[in-house]
Amino acid sequence: MLYFAYGSNMHEVDMARRCPGAHACGVARLDRHRMFINAEGYVAIGHAPGRSVHGVVWRLTARHVAVLDRYECVDRGLYVKRMLPVRLNGSTVTALVYAGGAIATGQRPLRDHFCRAVRASALAWNLPPVYIAGLDRLARQGFRE
Repeated sequence: MLYFAYGSNMHEVDMARRCPGAHACGVARLDRHRMFINAEGYVAIGHAPGRSVHGVVWRLTARHVAVLDRYECVDRGLYVKRMLPVRLNGSTVTALVYAGGAIATGQRPLRDHFCRAVRASALAWNLPPVYIAGLDRLARQGFRE
């Protein structure tokens, strides 16, 4: 199964630990969506015409998906699974995406985690500079104390 990661799961070291054997297929783009930081402080996506989210597509096994379901707290509603079209290597493919859910966990991730796992991964994957600037704005807005 193909999986589009736009947050902490873009981080190669973290993904290797969570999902050993998962294969990165390359940089991709999810159109008509935007990234935001939800009320719990986690990176999420939502529908937004005219906007795009950049990320990485991974090839996963069913076992990997089960691990990510737990990591993304699907059973508690933090994220919901969607199959969405993404642009990968000039083609449109259907990929699993964890979109923002509606339930609060009461936890807030650290700004350092966002910078290491999301922003640093975006730089490592050479995502567009304008997109990385948007991540910087998102971090400033979403992590206000």
